[in-house]
Amino acid sequence: MNHMILQYVREQLMVATADLSGETKGQL
Repeated sequence: MNHMILQYVREQLMVATADLSGETKGQL
């Protein structure tokens, strides 16, 4: 179960990072 939580958090971080980088590129 702990491994599943880590996997979920990792995916959420990747999605958040992709959104942030996408927004930054859009503003630039």
